[in-house]
Amino acid sequence: NDIMKKKVSIFIFLILILLVNLSIISAELTAQEEQDKVALAYDCLKEKIDTIDCTRMSVEQSIFSLLSVNECLTRVSEESLDLKCWPKSNCDLKTTAQAILALNQIQEDTLLAEEWLMSQNMTPNDLNWFLEVDSLEPTTCSTNYGSKTFNFKIAENKKIIETSGDGTPCLSVSTNGYWIEINKNCYDETFETTCDQNFLTTLIFKKSDAPTIYVLDSTNSQSAGGITIEKINSLCFSKSGITCNYEGSLWAALVLNSRGHDVSAYMPYLVGESIDNTRYSPESFLYYLTSEVEYRTQIFENQISDKYWQNFGSNNKYYDTALELYPFQGESGISEKTNTKEWLLTEAQGQDGCWDSGNIISNAFLLHSIWPEYSGNPDPGSSCGLAGYNCVEESSCAAGNEITQYTCGTGMTCCDSGFGGSSDGCEENGFFCVSGMNCEGNILYEYDCSGLYLCCDVNNEEKTCAEWGGDICTSNEYCQSGETISTPNLNYGESCCMEGSCTEIEVGSDFDCEENYGICEISSCGTDYEKTTAYSCEFGDSCCIKSTTPGPSTSSGSKWWIWVLVILIIIVLVAVVFRDKIKEFLIKNKSRKTPSGMQGRGFPPGFPPSRPMGPPPQRRIMPPPRRPMPQRMPAQRPGEINDVLKKLKDMSR
Repeated sequence: NDIMKKKVSIFIFLILILLVNLSIISAELTAQEEQDKVALAYDCLKEKIDTIDCTRMSVEQSIFSLLSVNECLTRVSEESLDLKCWPKSNCDLKTTAQAILALNQIQEDTLLAEEWLMSQNMTPNDLNWFLEVDSLEPTTCSTNYGSKTFNFKIAENKKIIETSGDGTPCLSVSTNGYWIEINKNCYDETFETTCDQNFLTTLIFKKSDAPTIYVLDSTNSQSAGGITIEKINSLCFSKSGITCNYEGSLWAALVLNSRGHDVSAYMPYLVGESIDNTRYSPESFLYYLTSEVEYRTQIFENQISDKYWQNFGSNNKYYDTALELYPFQGESGISEKTNTKEWLLTEAQGQDGCWDSGNIISNAFLLHSIWPEYSGNPDPGSSCGLAGYNCVEESSCAAGNEITQYTCGTGMTCCDSGFGGSSDGCEENGFFCVSGMNCEGNILYEYDCSGLYLCCDVNNEEKTCAEWGGDICTSNEYCQSGETISTPNLNYGESCCMEGSCTEIEVGSDFDCEENYGICEISSCGTDYEKTTAYSCEFGDSCCIKSTTPGPSTSSGSKWWIWVLVILIIIVLVAVVFRDKIKEFLIKNKSRKTPSGMQGRGFPPGFPPSRPMGPPPQRRIMPPPRRPMPQRMPAQRPGEINDVLKKLKDMSR
C-alpha cells in the first residue's frame, strides 16, 4: 500500500509539472516577440510573392497581394474589364468587391467598379413580407395602395379582422391573424394606412421556408386619423438577374458601404438568408454593417478552442479567421483576438514565418486583417510600423511630422501621416468612426478611420433603453402588454420593453415556446419541426418543436472536455515514459492473484496492458407480439387414446 501511495503521488506530481509547463508555453507574447514574428511573416509573404511572380499569379492572389503589401498593382489592373469588374474573362461580384477593397487601400479610383456593382441587383423572390398594424386599443383601419383599399379592424386581442374593400389582391390577413400578408406581385406598391385610434405600422419579413420573423428597425406611429407610409425596399446582388448571390452580396455590401453608398435595401436579404449560409461567415459582415451585439456575440461564440475559426468543414481556417476578425481591424484589448494572435504566432506559424504552407491568400488576408499596421510600409519589420505610423522617404514627410523615437530602414523616416497615429485621424480630430450605413450626418472622407469604417461628423449613438424610458428584460422574461425595441446597451438575449413590464417566463405560462427550445411560426412548422400545444407563443403563433429537444448548454460547460482531453494526453505520455515500470508492477500484481499455469501470458512489447474490450452493449428492440403457441399434451398410450375416443362417441349420441 505504501508503495502504491508513493507511485500515485509521483504520478500526480508529474501531471502538475506538465500542466505548469503548458501554462508557461501559452504565456502571453511580449511586444518585441510579436513584432519579430509578424515581421518574419511579412518577409515570408513577400518572398512567396517574388517567387511566384505577379505575372503568373491568379487574379485573387494578386488582389490580396495588393491589399496586404501593395504589390501586383499592374497585374490587378490588367485582369480587369476596363477597370469596371474582375476577372475580365467572367466578371463576378466577390472578386470585383475585393479588387475595389485593394485598390482603395492605395487610393486608386474605383468609381467605375462601384457603379458596376450597384447595377447588379434584383428583388429577392424567397422573402415573404407582412404589414404589421398595432394599437393599444381596438380600432378600425384601412390601407390604401394605388386605387385599392383594404379595410379591417384590430380587435381587443390584437387580431385583425377584414371588413370590406374594393377587391384587394395585394393584401390578406395572415394565417395567424395578427399581420397583413403582402402578395409577392405587389412588393413595389406603396401602402398608406390610417386608423381611428393611435396606432403604429412597420414591415416584417421571413424567409419562405424558415420560421424566424424579422422586424425592420424603423416603425411609423401616428395619432388617430394620421397616415403612415410603408414601402418594401428589398434587393440582393445578382449578376444573372435570375438568382441572388449571397456571398457576392456580402462582399458587395461591405465594400460599397465603406465607400459611402447606401446599402440598407440589401439588409433584409443578407439577414434573412444568413442562417442558411454560415459557411460565408455572415456574422462578420453583418456586425460591421449593423454593429448589432448579437452578431458580435455570435462571432466570439464561433471561435474554436479559443484559437481560430472554421465555419464549414471544407473551409480554410486561416482565411475564416482573418474574415471573422475583420470588423475588429485596428482594435486591441479583445481577448478573443489576443488568443488568436497567440495561436498564430506560437503554434501555427512555420519556421519560415508563413502560415498554411505559404498560401499567399491566407497569409495576406491574416496580415491585413490582424496586423494592418504594416500594410504598405516599405519596411514592415520596423518599430515605426508597429507604433501605427509610416516609413516614408525623408523628403515626403512634412516639417514637424517626423517621429524621431521610432526607426525605419535606410533612407526612410518615421512620419505621422499614416495609419493609426495620423494627424488626419478621425477621432483625434473630434469626429466619430462608424459604418457608413450608420452615419446620420456627413461622411468626412478627408479623415482616416481604422479598417473599413468611415469618419462621421455626427455622433449618432442610439439612445439606451433607459433613455427611451424602457425596461431591460432578461432572456427568461418577456415584455408583457408592451413592445420590444433594440438598443445598443443590451447584452445577448436581452430586450428593451416599452410601455409594458418585464414578466418572468414560467413553464406552462404564456409565451413559453422559445423558453422550451421551440420556434414560434406564423403558419406551418418547418422541416424537422412539429406543432405542439404544450407551449404557447405571442400573437397566437404556432409553437414548433423538435421531437428531441437539446438541453441547454453554457460556455463554461462546453469546455470541460478540453481539460479531460489534456489530462488523458498527459496520462498517455506518462504511461509511455514509464511503461516498463508499469508493466513490471502489473505483472507482479497479477502473479499474486492468478494460478501458476496462467503466469506465462504477457502483453505485446511496447504496449501498456489493457483490459480486452468487447463490443458495446446494444439496445434491445422488442419483437412484435406473436400468437402464443399451443401447449403440447403429454404423450399417451394407444389404449388410453381408444378410451377417450369411445367416451367422445358416447357423448355425441
